Amino acid sequence: MNKNTKYQAGNKRDKFYRKGRPVIERTAPYTEEEIAEIWRLLDQRGDTRSKLVVALIEDVGLRMREICELCVADIDLDSRQVSVQSVKSAHGRTLPFGDRVQGYLLLWIRERRGDCGDDFLLHDSQGRPCAEPNIRYELARRLCRSLGGRKVNDDGLENFSWYRLRLAALRR
Repeated sequence: MNKNTKYQAGNKRDKFYRKGRPVIERTAPYTEEEIAEIWRLLDQRGDTRSKLVVALIEDVGLRMREICELCVADIDLDSRQVSVQSVKSAHGRTLPFGDRVQGYLLLWIRERRGDCGDDFLLHDSQGRPCAEPNIRYELARRLCRSLGGRKVNDDGLENFSWYRLRLAALRR
């Protein structure tokens, strides 16, 4: 097999290449109808933490890791701004948020365990800082019909993509 095998006709990867260059397929953001369906599902079976995470992605456009690394001190409820240390660069940024995020922040701060021993905004049931895979799993379990090939809900999305939700926020 030579080094050009992936470009030869009949190769399984052939459909992804044109003239030796990869074809880039853009991910489409969620539509307003899909976002409304996400919120409908969260209203039925979501907790405050899940709603806060989705609100931060949708309204502010934060990445999942940025949400997991948020501290209580990074949030200014009076000026409705959140300070985020970027995971892609060394500089931080300050972003505004709306009514929905503020409402869920106030609810979560009341529910948040005070004895968790750290300043992270989100934590797990043992009071440790949340892990990105756990948040992804939690959102998929609440929003999707099946998870890992097993039915978990009677209705819901085929799959949930926080990235598509973030794209919708960035395109507004």
